[in-house]
Amino acid sequence: DDMVEILVEWRKVRKTDDDSLYTHIDDILKATTGSRLKSYGILRAAYHGGDLTGVCVKSLMTNAQEIMSSIATLLIEHRSEECTMTPSEISALCGNCSRLLTLWDGVLHCLHIINPKESDYNEAQKFIDKALELTRTMGMSVIPKYHGTEAHLVKQMREVEGGLFEFDESWTEQYHQVGYQFDTKNRNKGSEERRANV
Repeated sequence: DDMVEILVEWRKVRKTDDDSLYTHIDDILKATTGSRLKSYGILRAAYHGGDLTGVCVKSLMTNAQEIMSSIATLLIEHRSEECTMTPSEISALCGNCSRLLTLWDGVLHCLHIINPKESDYNEAQKFIDKALELTRTMGMSVIPKYHGTEAHLVKQMREVEGGLFEFDESWTEQYHQVGYQFDTKNRNKGSEERRANV
């Protein structure tokens, strides 16, 4: 059968998971960097489902320029013949990702200021406006959370006494992990009554 022969040949030539760009990017995210010996410690596997936790996201934002530069170099060096992007376009895209991460890091910095001043409100809105402008320029969807941030965040910072410095999603991440543990315990229970007694 021709299809079987094609699949056999494809499996011979395709790269293993260890050689994939996906794996190499993971290696960059969790790698120890240069002479500073600073680990990014960004591990998708640390959280079920492969999503990044808040700690990993903070590391990604803090080191955005360095990380995205390394990813751009990787993508250019391993650029396939089928890739429609030029090396300069790849660099520009990774640069935009770096700027976007840095802008959101700026928003979060302003958000976590205790007793913010008028200058903090203004700076937060500037970061938000630039982040959303770049998001739209890059052709990315403006999800409801982005819209809420753009239209309401600074207003809420002003209205809540002391600011929103305690506003954080770490509690929801913990809630997901606790819920996942209960789901795992309940998965093999034979009845609703047994599940209720876990």
